Amino acid sequence: MSTRWLGIAMIIGTLAFIVQDLIYDVEMGNTSSRLALLLFCVGGICGVTGLIKLNALGSNTVARALGFVPMIGFAALALGAALKLSEVITLDDSLGNILPAIGWIMMLAGMLIVGILTIATRNWQGWRRFVPLLSILVIPVGLALGARLGNDDVGGAISFTGFLLLGIVIATFQSAPAPDGVVAA
Repeated sequence: MSTRWLGIAMIIGTLAFIVQDLIYDVEMGNTSSRLALLLFCVGGICGVTGLIKLNALGSNTVARALGFVPMIGFAALALGAALKLSEVITLDDSLGNILPAIGWIMMLAGMLIVGILTIATRNWQGWRRFVPLLSILVIPVGLALGARLGNDDVGGAISFTGFLLLGIVIATFQSAPAPDGVVAA
């Protein structure tokens, strides 16, 4: 799959999550919020796959393997949302609380690792190499801004704009041309 489509999947998933947060002012746990979370998680898995395919984490096997940490987090979140959506588990089940907790922690910690690795490898040039780290750092800023404004929905939407920007970077990434005399593989 082309990294363009992986980035577009991340954009669509993040937009679904943001729109659901802004438009539907209902309690978390309804069908639309679970479906939006599921779309966000699928988009997140696609986005991290795009980062690995674009060699943003470097060519080191360990660094590339660390890229799977946020994928596991996104997968745990998606599994929890899918199980709640299909009503296999409820909010009263301990699994219904454990999966999202593990998922959010692994996704956030993993994206922090991915962001640091992207900066450290210097495979991406300019402002683009800071976007994976920005996707995580904007979350507390957005939540604080939402608390300051007294509107948690706006704060939640601002929190995930970093993931939207990351999807745009992945979808529009163009590899640098090979230097003269070097044949690209």
